[in-house]
Amino acid sequence: MRSIVLLQFTFYFLIFLKSSICLGAPFIIDPILGDQLQRVQLSDPQSKMTVFWWNVQEGFSHLSADGSTNYLSENLRRLVHGFYAPELIVLGEYGPQVERVLTSHTKKALHENYPFQGFVSYSNSEPHLGFKYFSKHPISDSFVDLLDWVPKEMSKEQKEELRKLWAQRMVQSKNILSQYFRISMEVKGKTYHFVPVHLSHPWRYFSQLGRDRGYFEKYDIFKEIAFGKNNPNYGQLSNLLEAIQKDLLPLSNHEKLILMGDFNIPSDYGVAIGYRLLRKYFTDPYQDIDAPTFPSLNAQGAALGTPVKIDHVFSLRKETVSNPVILPLKGSDHYPLWFQIELN
Repeated sequence: MRSIVLLQFTFYFLIFLKSSICLGAPFIIDPILGDQLQRVQLSDPQSKMTVFWWNVQEGFSHLSADGSTNYLSENLRRLVHGFYAPELIVLGEYGPQVERVLTSHTKKALHENYPFQGFVSYSNSEPHLGFKYFSKHPISDSFVDLLDWVPKEMSKEQKEELRKLWAQRMVQSKNILSQYFRISMEVKGKTYHFVPVHLSHPWRYFSQLGRDRGYFEKYDIFKEIAFGKNNPNYGQLSNLLEAIQKDLLPLSNHEKLILMGDFNIPSDYGVAIGYRLLRKYFTDPYQDIDAPTFPSLNAQGAALGTPVKIDHVFSLRKETVSNPVILPLKGSDHYPLWFQIELN
């Protein structure tokens, strides 16, 4: 009888252990994407490096019902202490509001586990908003350069006219200006380059068009953003790719190059001109994952809309990235990306 009880205990313990390994420290999640957690696979840390991206714009406002727990802070703390804590964490739209809601326990966990940290602002006009990164590996090199977005072939007058047009349209946009930012690290004798990305969001302008606008006018603006080149998003992307080529020329010598972030370009149906431009040069390890990254289930009202995948990871070689997962974590209006880099 004892042996049967022991076998039953062992069986249920193994089930519990398997689920614990899958989840690490239990996250606070949105059930809508709960099946994504099943995609996470533990692997030999000597053969893979785990990376985590999250746009945390609304992190300061995502609280439990009683207001006692900030989901962003708590999920970051659990992530760091979990079974598959990343070796590199990059947070987008990180600013003072997010900094203030991180508890002392979360800050301590990040400080103790990630000795190499840094912050790069989106632009000189917004010095307190940008990328915050936490790395377990020393940063061997970094580069920052301001990105313009207007087409270079335009005349000075045309550039100014286009700037004024989109400045009026995107009055509340935080990142009509942005920076090219690259960090590099040596791991097992190889250099890995990471380019965090947050491109402009002209789609917000389209979503805010009132009912007084006619159907054809709205369609023309949609075409201008999705398929045109004279908008801030495509202009930033085009200049970003040019900046990468200048920085890491020739690209053939830098196969361990990873782009990750909030591109504000939907990959759904593969029709957006910006996404097609990226796929000319890079592979998309998330292309077969049918799950959105924005807006999250508990995003603030202004962000609600059709769920789309606008956070992406791109690599020069398909074999570089494995185990791509969209984690259904509460804590922002975006869901984070968790993936691994093949080190061998």
